[in-house]
Amino acid sequence: MRDIRARHGADVRPPTMTAPRRATLRAVVGVTAAVAIAASGALLGTAAVAATPTPAPSVAATAPAAASGGTTADAAATAEPTPASTTEPTAAPAAPSSGGATSDAEANAADVVDGSAADTDPSLAVQDASGNHTMGSSLAETEVAPTQQFRVQSKAATTKSVSGASSSNIKGMDVSGWQTSVNWASSYKQGARFAYVKATENTSYKSSLFSSQYSGARKAGMYTGAYHFAHPGETSGAAQAAYFVNNGGGWSADGKTLPPLLDLEAGCWGLSQGQMISWIKAFSDKVKSMTGITPAIYTGYYWWQDCTGGSKAFSANKLMIANYGRELSQGPFAVPANWSDWTIWQYSSTGPFAGDSSVFNGSAAALKGFVLPSSLVAAAHSPKGNVDQISTVPGGIRVRGWTLDPDSKGSITTHIYVGSKVVSVKANKTRNDVAAQYPSWGAAHGYDTVIPVAKASYKVCAYGINVGTGGNTLLEPCVTKKSMGLNPVGVIDSVTTTPTTVRVKGWSFDGGTASSIKVKVAANSVSKTVTASVARSGVASAYPAYGGKHGFDVTLTVPQGTPKVCVTGVNVGSGKNATVGSCVRATVNNLPRGSVDRIVGGKGTVTVSGWMVDIDTPKTAIRGALHVGKIHSYFAAGNTRNDVGRKYPAYGAKHGFSSTVKIPKGKKHVCVYGMDSSKGKNPVLKCAYVTVK
Repeated sequence: MRDIRARHGADVRPPTMTAPRRATLRAVVGVTAAVAIAASGALLGTAAVAATPTPAPSVAATAPAAASGGTTADAAATAEPTPASTTEPTAAPAAPSSGGATSDAEANAADVVDGSAADTDPSLAVQDASGNHTMGSSLAETEVAPTQQFRVQSKAATTKSVSGASSSNIKGMDVSGWQTSVNWASSYKQGARFAYVKATENTSYKSSLFSSQYSGARKAGMYTGAYHFAHPGETSGAAQAAYFVNNGGGWSADGKTLPPLLDLEAGCWGLSQGQMISWIKAFSDKVKSMTGITPAIYTGYYWWQDCTGGSKAFSANKLMIANYGRELSQGPFAVPANWSDWTIWQYSSTGPFAGDSSVFNGSAAALKGFVLPSSLVAAAHSPKGNVDQISTVPGGIRVRGWTLDPDSKGSITTHIYVGSKVVSVKANKTRNDVAAQYPSWGAAHGYDTVIPVAKASYKVCAYGINVGTGGNTLLEPCVTKKSMGLNPVGVIDSVTTTPTTVRVKGWSFDGGTASSIKVKVAANSVSKTVTASVARSGVASAYPAYGGKHGFDVTLTVPQGTPKVCVTGVNVGSGKNATVGSCVRATVNNLPRGSVDRIVGGKGTVTVSGWMVDIDTPKTAIRGALHVGKIHSYFAAGNTRNDVGRKYPAYGAKHGFSSTVKIPKGKKHVCVYGMDSSKGKNPVLKCAYVTVK
């Protein structure tokens, strides 16, 4: 991995600035304390529902006070989080797997045994080579206290009022995999009450020490959270956010887990200011959708000015700012205009704690409000769960999933809405996967039911019904699903005829069963009942719960005419017989048709001409007949008529006729008939009176 500064440009200030470098060459990064939300503990109702169970948040006893922007602080010891009950699910995010991540084993830092000093970070070159960078590793040269000359150049940075701190403010720390032996108990005794632990970097690095460091800080009594070192120019914000959340950067509404934290530094990564703003927004939105809480941001004043143009689009993200070389009472020299003040100030990289040392801007109650915002307290007590399946099945609509209430170990009720119909279901089916994530709650929290409803499309919603504090939880966004009802359904695909038969093809099944059913196919008084079991792949694809063996193909022998063809599905179980599709009017034995162009009388003769065709045999010339009283004369209609061929290309041109018949003189009634090729009815094409001389 090439030097970050070489690839992305050092965040360099004018050469007039002189300030001590961070001993480890780590640049000071001003990071808004990004609230680490465990993906496994996402709050239902505000967060996207995971497809598998996620760790439950611990239940806060009371709503914490809102975070304060002032400087008044309670004694650090009062910020200690309440010890976790052994009956609650773990609040710590799951440890990332060791596979596929850059290892921390090469760390050459000295062990910290008393919590009074930090393991030494390696040089930036070593961090570049390993793909593992510490918080602030590229900001020190630009974010230290400016000289007086630099203050003149950056007057805007010094005119804004920024809160200071004091020794009584609540202290915290942040560590990475380069701190291999942190004495958490000693750090707690020295006053550390919160800790951020590095989880991931880009989409290629997972800290192998994350789990042990996180649990060590938690066991010592600290609020704990995870941070992600961003590479905005290399992969998308959403991709890095998902990688972070899925590898330790989650959040739990247990009152002990800090919001996820986004570490922004190391130059602008080749992005324009607009592109950087879009990247940060994508990361922030993805974290919130997966965890239910907005992440905090760690950055430096100058980084934010250079890389976002001083964007004010992130007021919902709390700020952790890095700035060294100043007295606590002074506070950081500036905060970006996006924030009215800082939430956490990383003020030292050389102690008193391992890694970096920070201070919280507010009281113990405010810190609790930062860890668990009051707007999320109710969610911590409300049911959580998931809808695994909403599908069309025989009998109605199937809804399957799981739900439990943090305030009760027993099975709770699920209310399922299908349109205006509400069904109450006890979520007490065995779900071993839920038990594995919530061992204190056990496995009896699954639900799986089929709601019988008529054939139609319905809005389907599932709610976990709250027990005690909290409120009912929509377990997943509502979806629209179609029910096939309890009666037979289906389609008539085609009705074709010959001069003596009707053939009917289609499919049908009963909405209440996946088995093949019987259908009755009728053409007027002629009918036949068969089992609709012909394989139909299209039906199987459209209705997978029913399978494909529901086709029918029936031929009936019927008299000529125009019979009404209907198909009836024979009901199974509840419901009633139903017409499949719509009835169709068919024509059996189509009659000859054509045109008589001329009927004229002559001297002892009558001449007729025109064309005729039987569309049951369109390529074959049929016979015509001329009737004059008791005289019957027959002729072939096979002469070429190109005009007919052009108008009716399916018939061809060989359908013309011209015939002269000897007739006694007098006024005569002459009729021309088309002779049906199937020996059915012979229709009259034209009649006329003529005079024979």
